[in-house]
Amino acid sequence: MYDVIALGELLVDLAERSKDEVGYPTLAANPGGAPGNFLAALSAYGKKTAFLAKVGDDTFGRLLAGTMQRAGIDGCGIRIDPDTFTTLAFVTFDAHGDRSFAFARKPGADTQLRWDEIDPAMLDETHVFHFGSLSCTDEPARSATQSAVAYARAHGKLVTYDPNYRPPLWKTEQEAKEQILWGLRQADLVKISDEEVQFLWGCSPEQGAERVLALGAKLVMVTLGPKGCFLKNAQAEYRCGCPQVRTVDTTGAGDIFGGSAVSRFLELGKTPEQLTQELADCRPEMIYLPVEWLDTLDVTPYLDRTSFCAVLPRIFRTEDEAVLREMLVRHRQVLAAVAVGNLGHLPIAEGLELPLRGDLGMNVFNSRALLFLRELGLSTAAVSFELRHQQIRDLKKYLPCEAVVYGRLPLMLMENCVIANSLGCCDVGSDYRKRSSACRCTGENVLTDRTGARFPLMPAWGHRNELENSRTLFLADKPEWRRLGLTYARLRFTTESPAECVAALQRYQGQGDYIPADLTRGLFYRGVE
Repeated sequence: MYDVIALGELLVDLAERSKDEVGYPTLAANPGGAPGNFLAALSAYGKKTAFLAKVGDDTFGRLLAGTMQRAGIDGCGIRIDPDTFTTLAFVTFDAHGDRSFAFARKPGADTQLRWDEIDPAMLDETHVFHFGSLSCTDEPARSATQSAVAYARAHGKLVTYDPNYRPPLWKTEQEAKEQILWGLRQADLVKISDEEVQFLWGCSPEQGAERVLALGAKLVMVTLGPKGCFLKNAQAEYRCGCPQVRTVDTTGAGDIFGGSAVSRFLELGKTPEQLTQELADCRPEMIYLPVEWLDTLDVTPYLDRTSFCAVLPRIFRTEDEAVLREMLVRHRQVLAAVAVGNLGHLPIAEGLELPLRGDLGMNVFNSRALLFLRELGLSTAAVSFELRHQQIRDLKKYLPCEAVVYGRLPLMLMENCVIANSLGCCDVGSDYRKRSSACRCTGENVLTDRTGARFPLMPAWGHRNELENSRTLFLADKPEWRRLGLTYARLRFTTESPAECVAALQRYQGQGDYIPADLTRGLFYRGVE
């Protein structure tokens, strides 16, 4: 199973390196083409990739095929055309390091890829399909691209798109706009530059992102050159700066950005969309996040309204300890606490001078357990969700306590990924050491019992699955939860939309009338039977 397959141009960049005494440039040949650069970045991050492209039966074409192989990109989808030459791009730079392009492409081999030269079985075996606009500049590659995109969408693949507008390759600006807009309407995730936004609509990056979302994209990343990037989805937006460096050559910078961003998206496993501006504006006391999320999610914009606690995975192996600790050290400055769910977590968080909060895995059923956790140095403890409300009320609170009062409760933690068994999420085999930190299975995944009840499957650390209850614990309309002597009430969000997260939190804050569609009172009244 591939992580990403890309379709598009594969060419040679002839970039200026110097000038002779009369001003003629000395050119150096480099492998090029935006989709190839994009895949090279993904491969460098350890992702399994493949390329659908065409090159000429010439020296440059053979060199490009070999370069893809050395970069770890599967080239079984690269076709060799004996009748056309490999496309050449001539790149020159101004005093600021900005580029201009000229092309030898009349036609180039990259425009000659046909749909019947693409194996649809490859598209069946990928999570993400990526394409750009340059394969749409001419036939037959335009029709091949349209067919590949339609196939990927019909088979539920995540589609990513980078316009990568190059004026010399288009017959007219109007044709370029029409084809780029078509591509934007096909994509789930779009990487677009501020210059391309200006070309399409003559508006600001923020307005451009809105227009791309209106065309159907779920996430838009607008690159801003030396000013960083602007990200926006339906729930939130974020502007990210970048370090100031001396610019030498910007060729491929946007491609590497796009590949790196998609790599992080794949590693995340489950979407961070629940963390929105609106949720932070509700000012919860603390937000619990899986520690691995902190590598892909910037929480700094929200630190003035809430605090964050890193949740260590319920199950981990000895080999994971160094990785988990390194994550905590790396993100220490944005953390207010660490949630520990078993005794094996304590050495991982030792010496970081962060408060330790007892998570649900500590299985607190009585006051003696609270006293023991206090002696271990914990600052708070979560009581078991198997306790009835009277039992929680009667606990001697040797520590500040919290209890889950909302959310799907975990039923089972599975050693193996059930999603992978059915969908082929990734190749880990039997060697647990090859497992990623988080499963890359995305979308809605459920197990259905004989009654038709649907139990969500959530990705968990080590390429495991956590099975959640089919119904949502809901107590906001019951006054008893406020009379338990708790310091904190915990809302556990898993499958909720961002809007549902906000509505649920507001209901527990005494605002609104939110009620989940299928609720349960859990064991709050009846206890364990």
